[in-house]
Amino acid sequence: MTAPSYSATELLDRAPVGVALLNLNGEVLAHNALLTRWIGLPITDLVAARQALVGRNVVELLAPSGKLLYETHIMPTLRTQRSVREMMVDTVDFTGVRRPVLFNAELIDNGSEPAYIALAVIEASGRASFERQLVEERQRADEATARLTVLQQALNHLAVAEGVDDLGRTIVDTASRASNAAYTALELSPVLHVGAAGPTRQWGTDPLEWDSSGQLEVFEPIVCHDPDELRRVFPDGAARMLQHGVEALCIVPLITHAADGPRRFGEIRCWFQRPRAIEDGITATLEALAAQVDLLLAHLSLQERIRHEARHDMLTGLPNRASLYERLVRILAYSSRTAEACSALFLDLDGFKAINDQLGHAEGDVVLQEISVRLRDACRVENSLARLGGDEFVVAGLMNASDAHELAQRVAAAIRAPLPGNAAAFPVSASIGVATWDPNDTPLAPEPSQLVDLADLAMYEAKRAGKDRTTHRMWGTDIASSLAEKISEYES
Repeated sequence: MTAPSYSATELLDRAPVGVALLNLNGEVLAHNALLTRWIGLPITDLVAARQALVGRNVVELLAPSGKLLYETHIMPTLRTQRSVREMMVDTVDFTGVRRPVLFNAELIDNGSEPAYIALAVIEASGRASFERQLVEERQRADEATARLTVLQQALNHLAVAEGVDDLGRTIVDTASRASNAAYTALELSPVLHVGAAGPTRQWGTDPLEWDSSGQLEVFEPIVCHDPDELRRVFPDGAARMLQHGVEALCIVPLITHAADGPRRFGEIRCWFQRPRAIEDGITATLEALAAQVDLLLAHLSLQERIRHEARHDMLTGLPNRASLYERLVRILAYSSRTAEACSALFLDLDGFKAINDQLGHAEGDVVLQEISVRLRDACRVENSLARLGGDEFVVAGLMNASDAHELAQRVAAAIRAPLPGNAAAFPVSASIGVATWDPNDTPLAPEPSQLVDLADLAMYEAKRAGKDRTTHRMWGTDIASSLAEKISEYES
């Protein structure tokens, strides 16, 4: 097969690139026909098309950004490096259409003749579109990575949260960073959450003091990108939002899945002061954050229950010995600072063994629960009440000897009252020992266990004196050395 015969000029016209020869001033000396078609000149005659741009300056074909690039980068590069490869330049054709092209240029200079610029122009709309898409995808990937990092950091903080306040502050901080919202708030209604209790609480900043009660049946995020959407979604509230500068919002509900179906127990709110795109990634991040709240509340509830059980008596719910001693450390430290007296009352029930022996331990447990209720009622809020085990109880607080004696009488009367139910026929009373430390009399403070042991000693004295009575001892330096010895003697 014989190849068609074309002249060099015809081959240039058929080339898939625009070709031109320029002088150093940028004026076109020659070009192929394709370049004419690219710039939008409606010339069909090949000869005329080859001459259409001769004498024009190439900068006339460039967009403002292209002109700046040509003058500040392309020409200086040609003069110093003699070539430019694949430089993306924006052109504007004679119809006003903006078109990105790749400039490839070579400086031709043999030293004896004027220098020229050989220019090859490749239409690059597809490449520019691809690069824009690539940049957009990379930006989206970077944003997704940033949101994932924010979420991971939040999970690390939430994993060591020590309470609901820690959780609330972390959720607000994370939601704020993930959304770049002007205002971010978390509303939590533990009373609606399985395993938690308490009033509705809120963290963060809410410019509207928003009442979410009207959204209790909404289980999907609410997103409004601009004022028009606000008016459409919140016809009654949009005016107030706009008045407070809110022009866009994203509300993500907190959902727990109970046996009777999903229940809403709060929401994350992000308010924006200008129209916002609020990409799906932002909403997805907030939803992932919201999903953690339900799990973490259950976890915190379990932690709190474990902590409570470790510090409280399982039968009566009263603090145990460890909890009592922690409280006594604070009471004694306060007494040391203020010189205010403090006391401990040690109670042992009289007549309780007969209930256990004749009615059984189950009935005995019911009596202990009844006694614990009476003790709570008899004590003041500031008193610390604990069950040490069996039928032994301790009450401690900032009380001088007179106040402690008065409390002992009140407690004894409460315990002495007839019991309800099967135990009504069994009289129960209390032998009470009171130990008081007055820093004004004895500067040397007792240890928590020493004050309780002294009250225990006084209680044994009350037992030996006939039961159902109160014996009082004051803490002093002479007591510390012989206390353990005396308790051992009474117990034997």
